[in-house]
Amino acid sequence: TSEDLFAQTEVLTIFGSEPMQRGDATYFGFSESLGRTVLRLDTEAEVKGVGIDPNRPPLSWEIWSEEGWIPCEVRSDTTGGLNRDGIITLVIPSNHLSLAIAGSRSYWLRVRLTAPIPEQPDYEASPAIRMLSFSATGGVVKAEHAETRGEEYLGVSDGSPSQAFVVSEAPVLSRNEFEYLEVRFDDSEERWTEVTNFSESTSEDKHFTWDSSSGTIEFGPRIRQPGGKWRQHGAIPEASAEVWVSGYRTGGGSSGNVGPDTLSVMRSAVPYVGQVTNRLPMLGGVDAESLDEAKHRAPLTLVSSDRAVTAMDHERLAIESDPGIKRAFCVPPSAVGEPTKLLLVPDPFTRADDLTIDHFALTEPLLESVTNYLEPRRVVGTAIELGAPQYVGVSVACLVTPRPGWNAGTLRQTCESRIVQYLSPIDGGVDGKGWLLGQSLTSGLISQLVADMEGVQRVEEVALFETDLRNQVRVGEAVEVIRLEPDALFLGFRPRVVVK
Repeated sequence: TSEDLFAQTEVLTIFGSEPMQRGDATYFGFSESLGRTVLRLDTEAEVKGVGIDPNRPPLSWEIWSEEGWIPCEVRSDTTGGLNRDGIITLVIPSNHLSLAIAGSRSYWLRVRLTAPIPEQPDYEASPAIRMLSFSATGGVVKAEHAETRGEEYLGVSDGSPSQAFVVSEAPVLSRNEFEYLEVRFDDSEERWTEVTNFSESTSEDKHFTWDSSSGTIEFGPRIRQPGGKWRQHGAIPEASAEVWVSGYRTGGGSSGNVGPDTLSVMRSAVPYVGQVTNRLPMLGGVDAESLDEAKHRAPLTLVSSDRAVTAMDHERLAIESDPGIKRAFCVPPSAVGEPTKLLLVPDPFTRADDLTIDHFALTEPLLESVTNYLEPRRVVGTAIELGAPQYVGVSVACLVTPRPGWNAGTLRQTCESRIVQYLSPIDGGVDGKGWLLGQSLTSGLISQLVADMEGVQRVEEVALFETDLRNQVRVGEAVEVIRLEPDALFLGFRPRVVVK
């Protein structure tokens, strides 16, 4: 249900300072947290805040969290920057906390005047509103590409080592706290513990392994020791004991990696839910490792160290830790006692032409997976700090002359796709292994790249523009060189090739 929260005033000047100053804000207090709420703001406005681009107003809607003031996502805004009657739809982050301001503790939402980015017009006067009402029109929940399976009977133990049972559907997603194996014998039920292998399991340890790709559950093996004795790794369910799983989820894979607002069909009705959508791209789905991929990985595994000692060790182990990590860069500490920084580039599982800044977000599960893998492998006394490179948007404009007989439209598309791929953090650069961290870009590099393409007779002109990846606009004038900080990568954005 919607909870209407109403505030009214004759005319409320949003930014009251004379003259207006960056950071001026109006605050709205609520008695409860709005975390994960889709909030609708209906406004009636005076036409006062003129001078701005109504599609890019210098405003930021923010809430208070443990990280300080953080921005809300603006899903839509028909008010033209609070200059006309309309509706603003916000998505409130989950960590909305209370804060005491001027003696009043509330859950605050504020609208703040920000410094305009280059080529963004500013307010000539503060916007003003006659009426503003709030209503909760939806909520945000976590979702995954999976189907849930309930309790399942796997079979009866025969009491022998290395027994294996297979669930009815695979692949199986990583188990959560509600997904486990249970051995039932007579009137007793006993929960067993999943392990990655039996190397440290004794005959008393009630351990099992569960292969996610095949869905196979195995109990411990009995192995002959060098002296001729036998050793049991992991306990074995008694003969005639029943083996059950409490449930599991099946699915995953790269087919679940889809763009924003593509999952909008409800397969079954849910009370009070009118529509659904995925507001962000779905990321992180990975297909099972192919035989060729395993062949390439095996030699590296055999000759490499399992400890994070050198910079190369850190990078290799980070990539090994999770299939969702495509590249890693180790930045050694600049002083004694500082942590080693690992900059991670996730696999976007998306074509280079479709990449956005959101495809390179490091999700909490991904960071947790890398942390859990690296922690037992780091050198005692050292610390590892995970993070992401800076991503600098670059847009290329290029004028070319085609060779006789070449179709201009086809050549344009080919050149634009090649430029985007060349600048890709994943498979860009000269060697196709990703743009080098911190490497600058010059118009000469692009000119040579395009000139070497089949169908291009001559490159007449090249211009480079830095790009605001979040707002998807060019920033500043054309330049011949864009330099990167040592921890930055390029991300190409909508190159424009003109074939004359």
